Amino acid sequence: MGLAAGLFLQSRKGKELTKDAQKKAAFVQKQVMKKLKHAEALTKDKYADIVEDLLAYYAKSKDLAAKEIPQVRSYLLKRWKDIEQELGKITS
Repeated sequence: MGLAAGLFLQSRKGKELTKDAQKKAAFVQKQVMKKLKHAEALTKDKYADIVEDLLAYYAKSKDLAAKEIPQVRSYLLKRWKDIEQELGKITS
């Protein structure tokens, strides 16, 4: 999880997000990783579903501002390949 957060914060896209959105995206990424570890099948669709579910939850709870959601969603969905590789290392 720390690696994913670190990779996020060092990426070009990560630097473009506001500092507040960066913190929130890193937090959501950690939650996504936790849910993926418990998922039966590791697929891009499953990842996207988890991202959407968590973003909906945090939007409803007002932990994410409406203007931050598209940035965070876009970033997290683009990270699929990195996440897939990281989880592959963990489960191997």
